[in-house]
Amino acid sequence: MCNQTILELLDSLIELLKKHQVNVWLEHLLDIRNAYHQSLVNARSQDMEIALAKLNTLFGGMGSFNDYVITSLHGDCVNREEEHIVNQKLNYLRRRLAKAVRDCSSS
Repeated sequence: MCNQTILELLDSLIELLKKHQVNVWLEHLLDIRNAYHQSLVNARSQDMEIALAKLNTLFGGMGSFNDYVITSLHGDCVNREEEHIVNQKLNYLRRRLAKAVRDCSSS
């Protein structure tokens, strides 16, 4: 169950980044999503551990994905009036993904 949730959340984040042309993180999330999906296909615990470790890198340290804000000041395709709502959605998806990764890692 947590595996499907992680994939769905990654897909939602990828779609949000594509919509607002956030290329800074888009390729990284696509790579992580593909690695995670492949680990499920291969059903090897070592691949899953590597994929979960890659996911965890999104959330730690300065300059991580956790710190990113979608804004026209970065060149992202978003109206200034919509930035707050878009970033609320981004934060919501990030929090859910972080929780899903923690839950999946502990099970």
